[in-house]
Amino acid sequence: MRNSETPSVADHSVRSFLFAQLLAAHEGCLEDPAYDRDLLFAATVLHDLGTGDLAKGEARFEVEGADLAADLLREHHVA
Repeated sequence: MRNSETPSVADHSVRSFLFAQLLAAHEGCLEDPAYDRDLLFAATVLHDLGTGDLAKGEARFEVEGADLAADLLREHHVA
């Protein structure tokens, strides 16, 4: 994320994680066995990859970002 997005977009992505973590705590999700902090982090910091340098500009940014995130997760053997 930091290698492809502008600093302001990367910071936004990290803030998104922090706010999502606060919301999860507020909603009582932290004690839920299905809650996965690492997955929440990955989803929030990768959610704007389509706005960065890795995107080819062939589709909408959200589509390209989702594809880039999926490729990265597959590369690291994350289901």
